[in-house]
Amino acid sequence: MSLSASAHHSRALHFDIDQEITREGVVSSWQWRNPHPFIFLDVTTASGETETWAVELPNTIAMTRRGWSPETVSVGDHLTITGSPGREGRRIMTLSSALRAEDGWEWRGFGFRNNE
Repeated sequence: MSLSASAHHSRALHFDIDQEITREGVVSSWQWRNPHPFIFLDVTTASGETETWAVELPNTIAMTRRGWSPETVSVGDHLTITGSPGREGRRIMTLSSALRAEDGWEWRGFGFRNNE
């Protein structure tokens, strides 16, 4: 007899799920991989400096089921992303929604329909 086991970390361990923040910037890197795809977003601060934010997405299977693919985002895209911030001041966040104003593409997270 064989048994399988699976484990996953809680989002609340790494992210403040009781808060949401929004960051706007340019995609500097896009990694479509498991266990989590990542968007790296270069954000210009009020002082004119650039900060890179890592945006963690759910796994590729969940994202594919919701209309995403490796071609959904490209380096150079200007995105506005909302999600839960990382704990301890880290520049990381989860993905709740995304907007690419240039072409009107918008994704509003789980339970919403993608406007593609």
